[in-house]
Amino acid sequence: MVSELCQQGDTVAILYGCSWPVILRAHEEIPTQFRVLGEVYVDGFMEGEALELRSFKEQRFNLY
Repeated sequence: MVSELCQQGDTVAILYGCSWPVILRAHEEIPTQFRVLGEVYVDGFMEGEALELRSFKEQRFNLY
């Protein structure tokens, strides 16, 4: 299910320590900074399933 908060270019991320995937949006002037918009339901990626699949790319996000 896609949140009404999502816009093209947003990132859905699974952050270590979070129970749910989150929607991240890059800062308009500083594209290396991201704002957390909220949680999102992603079928098959809840409750740690994504980590079990190992089909992900680790990336660091600078949150503001």
